[in-house]
Amino acid sequence: MLPDKFHVIYVVRLDYTHFNTRAHKRMQGIVHVFKTRVVFDHIRVLSWGQSRDFLPEMVLVDEAYIHTRKDILELLFE
Repeated sequence: MLPDKFHVIYVVRLDYTHFNTRAHKRMQGIVHVFKTRVVFDHIRVLSWGQSRDFLPEMVLVDEAYIHTRKDILELLFE
């Protein structure tokens, strides 16, 4: 179980790579920290893309955070 998962928002950096369709209805990005590609449809882009500010209740899961919390990858994917 993630620590304090009801009061903390865990975020990762997503780098946009390209649109998956000619109509630009889906976009693809890469999350480097997890070495994975993610595809978002237009609804997810609209809903999640609205959050651009890093808020105090957010924790950035990056290489440094994973280095300090070795168990975080298992917790995130359980």
